[in-house]
Amino acid sequence: MKNILVLKFYQLKNYDLGTKREDYGQMKEWCVETAKNNIMGLDDIIVHDTVVGNIQDALRQHFYDLYDLWKTKKYNILYSDLDVLFTRKLDWFDISKKFILYYYGNSGIRYHGHDMDETVWQHALELIQKWDGSKWDFEQNIYKDMHRHPANGKFFEQGLVSILNLPQQDDPKVLYENACTNHCAAIHFHASNGDKQFMRMKNMYHFLKTINN
Repeated sequence: MKNILVLKFYQLKNYDLGTKREDYGQMKEWCVETAKNNIMGLDDIIVHDTVVGNIQDALRQHFYDLYDLWKTKKYNILYSDLDVLFTRKLDWFDISKKFILYYYGNSGIRYHGHDMDETVWQHALELIQKWDGSKWDFEQNIYKDMHRHPANGKFFEQGLVSILNLPQQDDPKVLYENACTNHCAAIHFHASNGDKQFMRMKNMYHFLKTINN
């Protein structure tokens, strides 16, 4: 059984995102480096990067790519958006066998245990057949439904790892101290929201390098 981190960096034929692709590429490098430094028990990192039409195609394709990985029963899968930095050492794979959204309002970090209940996936496979590309959060709502599915148990496991979501602090030292105070293991910057969040992520990455060296 391998413990893997999965990221998505699909190549879009019709690039319809506000953030430049090269900025996403930079975020990917930062995310990968902090993951290697801080995710304990990590065996491999897989980046889904095939060519698709647009961002909605990427979101839908990623669901199926994840399911194809999971159904081999060879992996415990931790998924992360690219605009995430892992800030302290933690074995994410030693926490649960279930499906978890680590921040219920957003699907940017989630866990697919190799022995999570198959009925949770089957429910999601039914939902994705009704894909509505006009709704930006359609994919996210599918993962929310997976999280609260009766076969997935109670929601208490969401609190097993704290995530600092959409930080508004510019000073990386203060932001890091806030993360430590709240026992956060990762910060999700939502850097696609604009240059300010991208710069906050960049500054935090460089701050983490100074304290890890």
